[in-house]
Amino acid sequence: ESYGLRLTSPEVSDSHYTFTLGSSSLNPGSTYTISVDMKFDGLATNGYEYGIAYTSVYLYGPDGLSSFKDFAFGENGVSSDWTTYNYKFTTPANFTKADINLGFYRMSGKAGYDNLSIVDSEGNKVLSHIDKKTMKAACYFSEGYLPAILDSGFEQTKLYMSSNKISMIMASALPKTNGVS
Repeated sequence: ESYGLRLTSPEVSDSHYTFTLGSSSLNPGSTYTISVDMKFDGLATNGYEYGIAYTSVYLYGPDGLSSFKDFAFGENGVSSDWTTYNYKFTTPANFTKADINLGFYRMSGKAGYDNLSIVDSEGNKVLSHIDKKTMKAACYFSEGYLPAILDSGFEQTKLYMSSNKISMIMASALPKTNGVS
């Protein structure tokens, strides 16, 4: 079975991969729908009261975070087949950027992500897949936690770690895969 992306964490992780879209991709004061397929395997909080594997949208203006929503998630004890999640959001009038986060909050296990897309209110695709152009991502993780491991079904990746941030560079010279099993 292939995945667009898969996060794997054998230990509890508090980390996420972020895809940033600016005002050149999303217009201020406009409505969009984000969609993602997710599959979970063996999610566990391992003693924490609460944890999730998730996809979220964070919207920012010039003064910082305007709003956020964890719109797709799996909780402790969940294993599931592919499920499609949708979320409609409106960018603020003073919109500067949106962060699309894929990650774990106090969770271990596996989370698969595929068919990530964003369309505007007229159905025009703003983001229709994850590839080396759209995958200008970084991984952030909390102190005391290990980052979740990312597998990409589109191209292999290289991760560079410094402090609590991992910058992910798509390695176009590496052989392409046909999905990650």
